[in-house]
Amino acid sequence: MKTKMLSLVLLGLIATVFASTVFEYVTARSEEGRVRVEWKSQGEDGTVEYCVERKTVQGDFMTLGKVAAKGGFNKYFYYDESLLKGDNVLQTYRIKAIDKTQGYIYSKEVTVSNQISGIRRTWGSIKAMFR
Repeated sequence: MKTKMLSLVLLGLIATVFASTVFEYVTARSEEGRVRVEWKSQGEDGTVEYCVERKTVQGDFMTLGKVAAKGGFNKYFYYDESLLKGDNVLQTYRIKAIDKTQGYIYSKEVTVSNQISGIRRTWGSIKAMFR
């Protein structure tokens, strides 16, 4: 009985900590050879920054970039311009909200098929030869 009560109290505390950042929405769409990731918060008390993460169908999530939290109710954008190889590759994105204590919560995952032009794909192949 004490274990169940302790578990409920801990769950309540965790929910209170992470209730300070709630995502109203998260979207991702292909736009001119890049992917635009957009999200809106419903309050950011204690949120320090957001990390934009991406994975392919068979890969693991990796951090693409960070965006500082503004506080309040805000809309954010991040442009993923690092996709240069392959046509119609499915990419999955999520946002990681990090608070002052380094605690974090993830948004829902959104998937998009990026349409890369032939010119951009060729340029990416040329750049890859010199890495």
